Amino acid sequence: GDKGSYDIYVEIEGAPKLVGNYDNSGFFGELALMYNMPRAATIVASSPGTIWALDRTTFRRIVLKSAFEKRKKYETLLESVPLLKSLDMYERMNVADALQSRTFEDGVQIIKQ
Repeated sequence: GDKGSYDIYVEIEGAPKLVGNYDNSGFFGELALMYNMPRAATIVASSPGTIWALDRTTFRRIVLKSAFEKRKKYETLLESVPLLKSLDMYERMNVADALQSRTFEDGVQIIKQ
């Protein structure tokens, strides 16, 4: 939500149970949009507020475009790693999807023997 408070309810043993709250920030419904599944929670406005909404098609297009751009970014890198040369393109793209970028300040220990 952009502003306002929203209570998060999940059905437990057949009854809605308050499990959390969004207060002036947050997002919900992304899993239902990504996986075409029923929503896992019910969101109830507990104050006046404003939210932004995306339809499934737009959301999926944005997510897929982002995944494609990430794959392209890492494609050359992965092809240049000798250990990964034996992987086929599909396997390399799975590795690309799993990569996560991390940023470190000067002098920060990254790996310790």
